[in-house]
Amino acid sequence: MITKFGKRFLTSHLAGLVDFTTKDLALGIGSSAVNQFGNDTRLEFEFYRLPATLSSIDIRSADITGLSSTGSAVTYTAQNNFSPGQTVKITGVVPTQYNVSSAVVTSASNSQFTIASSSTGNYTSGGYASSYSAIFSATIPQDISGVISEIGLYPGLKSSINNYDSKFIADFENNLMWFKSDGANPELAATTTSGIIPRVGSYFSKVGVSPSQSMEFVCSYSGLDLSGYTASDSLSLAYNQENTNLDSIVFRFYSSDSSYYSATFAGAASVTDTNKIAKVLFSSLVANNAYADLTSIIKIGVVITAKSSGQAVVYLDALRIDDEDTFDANFGLISRSVVSPIEKIAGKPVDIEYRINLGF
Repeated sequence: MITKFGKRFLTSHLAGLVDFTTKDLALGIGSSAVNQFGNDTRLEFEFYRLPATLSSIDIRSADITGLSSTGSAVTYTAQNNFSPGQTVKITGVVPTQYNVSSAVVTSASNSQFTIASSSTGNYTSGGYASSYSAIFSATIPQDISGVISEIGLYPGLKSSINNYDSKFIADFENNLMWFKSDGANPELAATTTSGIIPRVGSYFSKVGVSPSQSMEFVCSYSGLDLSGYTASDSLSLAYNQENTNLDSIVFRFYSSDSSYYSATFAGAASVTDTNKIAKVLFSSLVANNAYADLTSIIKIGVVITAKSSGQAVVYLDALRIDDEDTFDANFGLISRSVVSPIEKIAGKPVDIEYRINLGF
């Protein structure tokens, strides 16, 4: 789906007003549906971005000579070159209920293609089907791993500089970076007890906490300045909650050993969807004393607290900051798509292609 920003950007590019010689593909783990009105401004949870190294076009068309309808699908007879998954535009058919501005091909052969449609009626004459696509290719490096369920296209260059942009904070894949006060590290886990794998990286950091108890792990993080983020910006956490005994996950952003700002993610009441992406606004950050300073964060702590009902088991996956309110007229999300999950494992590069259907 091309976003509202993407339509403006591509129109400006065709008019020669903005440069589009470089493109980036953003990879994410979110599964929220694409906004049908083009209102998406970012991925739900981006974990990696890479340059598109090759661009190409795919233009296909066919004259329609007949059709048949079942009430739930329409099969068009044509000297076909469309493939399942492609989006087609159909015009010129009589009767007109068989004309569509955008439809996905569900099946195809050399002599016909099918789309989902409730249209019925006898075919009279005419019809032309077309598909115009831009394809962007990239290679995911061998050391990147994760479960890709959303992909976005961005311009490769920004026209403005923002020191408080969206940024990836941690993936919890290296458990040796996180310490309790006694020097212990969280457990490293490649899967949950129910067989769910991490969506960012190859490992979770697993934490088990006894009933009514809390446990904190701290990681050094120098040079992090959070002072420029506004109340509308957000922190997003990807994690897995094994049961309903989790009271909260609290992140502490320390400016000294005794001063911090904290952000609280409440435990979910249900674990029907065990893979969580939770968000809290910067407006909810709370300082523990007057000396807490967001301009100079020296370490990050994560505190897991269990309810009295039983042991809480949490698998930490990734944490990021999302800049929600900065607007750049020449930079933004051009297109976002949700895909069937693609597991990228570490150890080998993977080539990907991202296709944007253009409705000419």
